Amino acid sequence: MVKKIIQLTHTYSIGDAISNYIKEIHEFCTSEGIISKVFALAVHPSLKDHAAEAAKLENSEIDAVFFHFSLGGEIVKIFEKVKARVKILVFHNITPPQYFENINSTVCENIRNGLNELKNVVSKSDLVVTVSNFNLEDLKPFIKNQKTFVLPIPVPSVRDISPTLLDRLNWLALPNQIKKAKMKMLYVGRIAPNKNLELCIKTFAAYRKCYEGDSILWLVGSSLDCELYKGKLLCLAETLGVADRTFFWGFLSDGLLNFLYQNASVYLALSHHEGFCVPIIEAIKSKVPVIGRKGTAIEETLGKNGVLVSTDDPLELAGIIHSIINDQYGNLVLKQLERLEEFSRENFAKRLKEILECINDRF
Repeated sequence: MVKKIIQLTHTYSIGDAISNYIKEIHEFCTSEGIISKVFALAVHPSLKDHAAEAAKLENSEIDAVFFHFSLGGEIVKIFEKVKARVKILVFHNITPPQYFENINSTVCENIRNGLNELKNVVSKSDLVVTVSNFNLEDLKPFIKNQKTFVLPIPVPSVRDISPTLLDRLNWLALPNQIKKAKMKMLYVGRIAPNKNLELCIKTFAAYRKCYEGDSILWLVGSSLDCELYKGKLLCLAETLGVADRTFFWGFLSDGLLNFLYQNASVYLALSHHEGFCVPIIEAIKSKVPVIGRKGTAIEETLGKNGVLVSTDDPLELAGIIHSIINDQYGNLVLKQLERLEEFSRENFAKRLKEILECINDRF
């Protein structure tokens, strides 16, 4: 029987999908009476009581290690040295390096190193877990006898946090043109080249010109390591005449982000490459219509319950959004809500139990 597990990750922080996923596994294992600990190379100061530095990982044998792979380097060496009866690779996808060419050479190099190490990590793992079938496809060339599981991210609870007094004051203090526009388009995630935010800005500009002048675009997320890309987006918004209506929020508290979800008119998920896309589920939960781009895990996460597009034509996308807002809004929101069942905590617990039972079978 599994009595003790550890989870190993590069970074354990607040507000990111991998860390929240780790918390979900930790809380479930703890509820099942399993000792669970989290180790990371970098731990956010506010989470020091919940995780320890990977360098302090003891050499005593444990039942299982869940290695959350998103970056290579030192963390891979630690995983290889861990004494565990069962080693589980949890693959969270790696964005192809070509998206960061001419943006950040260091990021490109780190990604390539991670991809080079991935095959070896798979070979040293007994089980392989991914959050989507899209991610699993990336690993199939390396998988031999390992059993595989798809364990989707459950409906986030972090956004259920009530806004603090400071969140409310910050929201009330915003200019009316930012929070009371008739059309509010929203994107949440990294400000990174694979997110295709150029198309979001162009679509927004086309919509504002053709359908509703009183519109605003909210882009939420960190541009760390992609400052040059953000600069290009700012120039694009200026060129298209929408710089004063394109609002970059940066990293937000959960409470303030809740205000954006609750007030958004439509959510844009037009990425070139996406391994799951948690904000889609957050938008659905907040009853915001989602426009998703085909060809990535967005298609899998949204399923048949939302609007999937293949066009990159801003005018066509603006027309689709206009049609949805005016003709299909209520029906689409209700249809999207059905998708939450797939990502319920009950389904997450059921699938995680199957993984733990598989680990037990190996003892």
